[in-house]
Amino acid sequence: MTQPDLYALVIKLTATENSTLRQTQGRLAHAAFMAILDTVDPALTQALHDYKGRKPFTIAPLRGFGRSRNGTLNIRAGANGYLRITLHDPVLFQTFIAYFLHNFQQSTIALQPAHFVVTEILTTPNSHEWAGVITLHDLWEQWESADSSFVTPNLSLQFESPTTFSIRNPNLKHRLNHVLPDPYFVFGELAGC
Repeated sequence: MTQPDLYALVIKLTATENSTLRQTQGRLAHAAFMAILDTVDPALTQALHDYKGRKPFTIAPLRGFGRSRNGTLNIRAGANGYLRITLHDPVLFQTFIAYFLHNFQQSTIALQPAHFVVTEILTTPNSHEWAGVITLHDLWEQWESADSSFVTPNLSLQFESPTTFSIRNPNLKHRLNHVLPDPYFVFGELAGC
């Protein structure tokens, strides 16, 4: 059996206490992800941190904990929701999941100042609409075998959370964030995957 290339994990969470977060917690979720990797493999985490190209993962904001109001999200103790992480690297998947395999009974995720108990990690197709694994070969085979009458030159995308595209500018020391889903940024580097 071939190892998957693409992973979509849905991590079910239960809040351990009342807390308030900013509406946009992307940096907090990113920090939590990196902290988990660092616990298992500090060298891999440092290499991933230092890598200058596109990172082989995405992290979506918390979902299921209600709507934010006035730029803040109030989370009540015992509330349930989830975090979604996608990975395009089997080593990252193995490292990330190893943390939970060894610590599952006490696994927590901190999005400071909020803390959550991990109750379940969904990775199999049909376990959640946003979870699954697949090889690039199988993805290509699905595309090739699709009914061509459904193929259209138009494609509609719906972004479920605020999305930016990080752009490195050689004239600047930092990255720029492009906020429009221009085709180049959405699809431009997929051919190199």
